[in-house]
Amino acid sequence: MKCPYCKAEISDDSQFCGNCGKKVTSKANSSPNFGKVIVACLVACVLIAGGWYVGSNFFFKKEVFPTFESFIALVDDCVRNDDVNEQIAKECGLEIIYSVKKDEEEYTSIDIVCGKDVEKGKYNENTGYDIVAKSDHAVYFNYSAETSSGAQLFFKDKDNSESFFKKAMDYGLLIYKDDYSESDTYFIPNKKLPNGSKRVDKFEYDGDDGARYALSKPEYEDGWYVIHIGIDF
Repeated sequence: MKCPYCKAEISDDSQFCGNCGKKVTSKANSSPNFGKVIVACLVACVLIAGGWYVGSNFFFKKEVFPTFESFIALVDDCVRNDDVNEQIAKECGLEIIYSVKKDEEEYTSIDIVCGKDVEKGKYNENTGYDIVAKSDHAVYFNYSAETSSGAQLFFKDKDNSESFFKKAMDYGLLIYKDDYSESDTYFIPNKKLPNGSKRVDKFEYDGDDGARYALSKPEYEDGWYVIHIGIDF
């Protein structure tokens, strides 16, 4: 190659010109390090792919109870069939954790749990299986029936429980308070209200103006924020 200053011929790996003495950049030193370039490209691709995976799971993962109607459909299915349909549970963003039927002397006991980010724990003879949270946003639905029926929603996160109750209020609840109660009682109407929740002085259990299920505000119990669903009331 030639020296860029005096144009004298010098070897390709020279660092200094033998004629003028000035420092030059050799072709060998100026060649790009293709190995480093390839590694950098691979690292960038991994980071981009990882970011897309995390982002897609965050933005596209199915929301628990995307509509309040999906929650009502889940309760209706359990009450109607003493069982739970897997597709209905999936539409609520839940998976079936277990479904147990046990024949007693005078009745059949039912115990159903559907949840998200939970797993089945140890079995207790009196209370059934423990439910273990796998994340801070764990949630599960429990339906049980013996001589009477009832259901509960368990949220590990307080904000999630309050968000669900707000969704219920936006859907439309009947708000009732009798002369013997210190606080309001909330009921899911048989027919959706056109203008959201409303306070009533009285109501019937049957008909379009009647109540389907009772619903409590979230209450903190044993590490969970619990919403009780009254079925036989």
